Amino acid sequence: MSGSRRLEKKQLRKFFLSLRKEIPPAIRSAKNATITNHLLLSDSFAKAKRVFSYLSLPDEVETDKIIEEALKARKEVFAPIITENQLIPAPLKNLKEVEKGPLGIRQPIRQPKSFRFPTEKIDFDLIIVPGVAFDRRFFRLGFGKGYFDRFLVQYKRKTTIVGLAFKEQIVDKLPTDFWDVPLDKILTDEGWLNS
Repeated sequence: MSGSRRLEKKQLRKFFLSLRKEIPPAIRSAKNATITNHLLLSDSFAKAKRVFSYLSLPDEVETDKIIEEALKARKEVFAPIITENQLIPAPLKNLKEVEKGPLGIRQPIRQPKSFRFPTEKIDFDLIIVPGVAFDRRFFRLGFGKGYFDRFLVQYKRKTTIVGLAFKEQIVDKLPTDFWDVPLDKILTDEGWLNS
């Protein structure tokens, strides 16, 4: 990545993280409810038997209700565990079995006796991802560590990958690099994004 693109992405992250943080709590709550309802009513969610979802940070689009509904519907649910340089999908049975992992991100608790990292790639029907910003070409800007990009590359064109965003996080075009993986869909509080 060129130095100028790295700087541009860093400045965009700072801008959009600040913008996201400034959304008033009552408005954020209404936006979260709208996004959740749209996703829960979607064919992508209804047809999915195996779902991977991030566990939201305080300023991100909230995923707890989505995860709870997936578990109630007896879907297999997985969430990320961050290791040194990779994101590993781990089974999630309920939201009480989470802990803070690296970077302050919630992740499934690794029960010493029963926890095993998957040894083979898991076939997901739906993957739900966060982002700092998204564009109309369906690219996302993350925190810059590359965890999701390295994870998503093995699923593009095989699994429905959905980014969740507040409308304030959408721009026409983000700077991208060859390793950036476009999403299949982006859902905002204004509905599904059209390219």
